[in-house]
Amino acid sequence: MRRTIALSAVAALTAGLGLIAAGPASAADTNVTFTITGGGLSITAPAGPVTLTPTAVLGATGTTVSGPLGSTTVTDTRGLALGGWQVLMTSTDFTDGGSPAHTISATNATAYSGAVSTTGTVVAPGTPAAPVGSNLAAPTGTVIVTATGVLGGNTGTFSPTVSVAIPATAVATTYTGTVTQTVS
Repeated sequence: MRRTIALSAVAALTAGLGLIAAGPASAADTNVTFTITGGGLSITAPAGPVTLTPTAVLGATGTTVSGPLGSTTVTDTRGLALGGWQVLMTSTDFTDGGSPAHTISATNATAYSGAVSTTGTVVAPGTPAAPVGSNLAAPTGTVIVTATGVLGGNTGTFSPTVSVAIPATAVATTYTGTVTQTVS
């Protein structure tokens, strides 16, 4: 029994000395830095062609043709803190390509964004319709979507509709114009 007590005392003393010899715990800090670079701001829209309907009847008061352009997507990878973007739509005049050309002015065209679905954090995803009285004549055109309070990367997808009021003096032919959407 003495031997057991002596061994136990030696083991306890050795363990205690090991703790004392190890000293207090210490820590070391390392500062870590990294950089996130922002990407760009881009827009994709259908190439077309898109046919507006119904076929206009000349001389009818208030005749309008309209139709959806298809899905448009804004991709914002700039990584802004409370940034924003807007989509401006402009159009060329609509002509038949003849000589002399028959023309319907882009001032007769209006656009509406439709519903805007978003990913990321977009506080105000956009206006559902262009302001009353707006037209697509360049260079001013019409802002059809506005996103504000954007945080980090985000996208906005919508399917705009274009309408063209047909003047009573228009000539019966097929008209073609180019609608451009620009994001900034």
